[in-house]
Amino acid sequence: MGNKIEPRILSLDDAADYCGISKTTFLNTAGRDVLPLQISERRRGWDRKALDAWIDRLSGAAAEAETTARKNPLEYLTE
Repeated sequence: MGNKIEPRILSLDDAADYCGISKTTFLNTAGRDVLPLQISERRRGWDRKALDAWIDRLSGAAAEAETTARKNPLEYLTE
């Protein structure tokens, strides 16, 4: 019973906490790049996976993963 479900859609407070920044900073950075999902008429939230992708782009991890994936020696034969 100790298994806690990690939500996929995060509120503004949770999304900012997840990224480790204040709500104001979140809205001025990630909140502009990652659009919230309109869950209901009054509720919106941010997709945790989209926030992960945003963080990967900032850190360069996305580009690094792409470069690493391209290290297949056979790919160099077609260049």
